Amino acid sequence: LHASKKKDLGFSIRGGSEYSLGIYISCVDEGSPAEESGLRVGDQILDVNGHSFINTLHQEAVTILRAYPTLIMTLKSLGRLPALPKLFQPNSSSNSERKEEGSAQTTTKGPT
Repeated sequence: LHASKKKDLGFSIRGGSEYSLGIYISCVDEGSPAEESGLRVGDQILDVNGHSFINTLHQEAVTILRAYPTLIMTLKSLGRLPALPKLFQPNSSSNSERKEEGSAQTTTKGPT
């Protein structure tokens, strides 16, 4: 996957070890380098340019993805995004608390 300096890579990621998830492709822009390279929503990113994305924090993944003009990626195709783990459990004695699901999602741009 290669992006010019004026164009972003055309995909967004979701997940990270802080959410007990791997790093997944959550969006692929039509006509983007990501689409042209065959990336699909639901693909899990296992490795980028020799950096393992297993147990990687979301922001660390973003930093790595933005650091290179060309990405060599190892992907695992799932065909769907994984369900989010529940990060907060309701306290049965309090009606003011509610279940929350969390995930960071970042649009990935090429180097500036």
